[in-house]
Parts: sequence; C-alpha cells; structure tokens
Amino acid sequence: MLAQPARTLTPSTPPAALVPGREVFFWGLSMASTCCLLVAALFLLFIVRSNLNMGVRHALAVIPLISVLGARAFARAPEVLQGDRLQGARLVGLSAVASAVIAGPGYLNYYNVFALGQGSWVNVVGDDWGQDREAFVRFAQKEGLDPLYYHTQTPTRKLEVDYLGLKYKDLNCKTRPRPGSWVAIHSQYVHRFEDTKNCATWMQGLEPTYKFNDNVWVYKIPAARPPVE
Repeated sequence: MLAQPARTLTPSTPPAALVPGREVFFWGLSMASTCCLLVAALFLLFIVRSNLNMGVRHALAVIPLISVLGARAFARAPEVLQGDRLQGARLVGLSAVASAVIAGPGYLNYYNVFALGQGSWVNVVGDDWGQDREAFVRFAQKEGLDPLYYHTQTPTRKLEVDYLGLKYKDLNCKTRPRPGSWVAIHSQYVHRFEDTKNCATWMQGLEPTYKFNDNVWVYKIPAARPPVE
C-alpha cells in the first residue's frame, strides 16, 4: 500500500458571528451596537412627534447612547479601514475634541464644525438659553447704557436681570425706542422680529454696535436730527 502524503490542515477563520465580542446581529453591527442604535432612533422619533418640543435639551438623554456608538466605531475602525482612510477617520473623530476646546467658554450654543460651529444661526435652529446675559448686564452697567430697552425673553429670565440690578425698559415687537437710546435683544428674537410683519421697524438698515458671543445683540438708536432751517 502506497503511503499517502501528509496533508497540512490550515485552521479556518471562524465567522465573525462566532468570535467572542464580534458577533454580527443586524446590518453588520453587534448586538450591543444594534440595541444602542435602535433605542436612540426610537427616542428621537418620539421627540420629533411630541407635542412638547423645546429644542435640543429634550434630546440630551440620547447623547450617552450616541457617544457609546461613536466610541465603538472609533475603536473598530482599523477592521474596515486602512491607510489614508483610517487616518482620515481618526482625524474626524479627534476634531470633535479640538472643536470643543476651541469653543470655550461659550459651550452652550456651540456645535461641532460639521454643524456650522458657532453663530447666531445655531441659536435659531438650536437652543437659545439666554447665554451671556450676565456678561451683557455687567457691560451695560459699566458703560452706562442709558436709556436701555431690553427684551427679557421670558418671565423667568426677567427675574435674572432684575436680580442682577439691570435698569431697562421692556422691549417688545411694537416698541419704538427713543432716539439716542440703546436696545438689547437675544439673537433668536432678532430673527423672529425680522420675520414678523410690521415688527421692530427701527431695526431696518441698523447694524448692532456690540455682540456678546453672537448671543446678545446691542443696537444704538441714532439720535434725532435737528430740523433743517
């Protein structure tokens, strides 16, 4: 009987589903990632369809889930990316850390660079929490902005400026500030006034004199011109 040549057996690579910690459950994602994604998606769906929607503050609970998904994607990027693509993905991930550092100390109205970063447009589509109100009050008191018209936004926020001792006259859509006076409005209401017909007509063609991190806009109303003889 002729001897059969010995065969070398090469162990096969087990499927991803059989590797501990690498089980594929849905769309190539593990069970843990799939659960995080589904819970986050359902939470956001309920928020969008809710009758009470006051901006990003109601979606804060989804941030931990998204953070876990982002961390898992960042850690497992070498499994699906190589070379320049891998380095590019890492730079995108690290840019979130860099943008957060650059945003300081105005964090409340800052989003990452892919969401246009920081500016009055972010306050309009995002959240206006009355940022920089205290800084504005201190400036107004130091510079003696008087007479001053100020839009307090809400009764609760009015309590804050009253506590800080700001002297002002209430401002609303129909208010006509006196010539030579100062007017302060939070950026969200600047855009609301501009989009409302026959509202704050004094703003037409007038640029703000001061801005506090693009949150509070301060206007100087031109003084009345003496009549021409």
